[in-house]
Parts: sequence; C-alpha cells; structure tokens
Amino acid sequence: MSIKFKCPSCGDNRLECCMNGPHVCPITDIDDEGDFEYGDYESSSNPDRFQCLHCGFVLEADPEDGFSAYTITENEDVVEWCKKHCSQE
Repeated sequence: MSIKFKCPSCGDNRLECCMNGPHVCPITDIDDEGDFEYGDYESSSNPDRFQCLHCGFVLEADPEDGFSAYTITENEDVVEWCKKHCSQE
C-alpha cells in the first residue's frame, strides 16, 4: 500500500527530506569560462526534517503526555503522521 501525503498548509502532495551533515563532490575539471565538471557526489548525512516540497510545512509529531511536539526525523514517524493527518484512499 502506498502512503499518501497532503500538506495541511497548501494542499500539495510532494514531500521532501532535508538532510544535515557533510556532502562532498570533487571538482574534476574547470574550464576558462568557469564551467565545472564534477565527480561522484558523496553524502553521509542524516534526516534533519521532512517538509512539504511546495511551501516548506515541517512535519511535527503531536504532543503526547505532557511532551512538546518535535520535528519528525524518522521514516516510520512520517508514515504514522501521514496515516493520522492525510486521507488514505
């Protein structure tokens, strides 16, 4: 079953994962007009947040048992958030 996302702020259905951490891409060639050629992109980052690709609405877990809401960073929490907040037809 495919999980559906619908932004409660703008209604868009595209979600993105914003990452933190080091990202590197070696420059393999530079021409005299300033055009760069790049090698393989490497990343060892972790999810920082999940948000609507259109408006930037950030998914947050609902406060429970006196705990404050927190930004979702785990895939499983995204699934639960979507099941709770988005219509799954």
